[in-house]
Amino acid sequence: MSVKTKNFIVSLLISLVYFLGILRFSTLANKYLKSEFVLKNLTNINMVLLLIFGILVYLFCKKFPTNSISKDSKKESLLKSILIGVCSGIVLLVVIQIVFKILGFLGYPYDMTGEFIRIKNVVSNNKIALINMVFIIPFVTEIVYRNVVFGYLYDLYEGGYKFVRLFTPACLSGILFALINVKHALPVVVEAVIISLTFGYVYLKTKRIESAIIGHIVFSIGIVILSFIVKTSVL
Repeated sequence: MSVKTKNFIVSLLISLVYFLGILRFSTLANKYLKSEFVLKNLTNINMVLLLIFGILVYLFCKKFPTNSISKDSKKESLLKSILIGVCSGIVLLVVIQIVFKILGFLGYPYDMTGEFIRIKNVVSNNKIALINMVFIIPFVTEIVYRNVVFGYLYDLYEGGYKFVRLFTPACLSGILFALINVKHALPVVVEAVIISLTFGYVYLKTKRIESAIIGHIVFSIGIVILSFIVKTSVL
């Protein structure tokens, strides 16, 4: 069995477990489980499962890399990778706000008030939800969408132009994330693609998925902070 075939099988299995199992756990539990304890603590159980899944996939991919990016020995230093990750998260926050402004000018406004209010209420009333939002979700998102999905698609374009190898997988994984996890409004899809391009490039640049994870965590922390300080209704 070739390396590409093995990588495809592993990437497919991880993706299926994530998309059909982990993401659908709440729905499946409500439908099939009758345990009052499980249903009462469904949110916390879901977060624990998500974290365990992310850690297991992370450790597996460290031991058995599923793409050429992680296998590349020419990695940036750990310190430089951390700095790149932090800077990418901060820059992305600014870029997203600018893009929303431009889209609003072009006739595609996106009202963030409701989203900011939701985030503010959630993190104010549940500290565990805050941990989930700024640490667990970014961690698992980067492991699945960047390390597994983006990494595999990147290798499919082996031999092509570097820009195409980055842009196409990043767009596809970003659109996939938007369609599965968030509203289908154009600004949100554009946001998901920009996030995917940013952290896909960070991963490709540093050869360390940890750098993309740090960047996403910084970005998520920034979003939470903005939810407490931004007053305008349309960005």
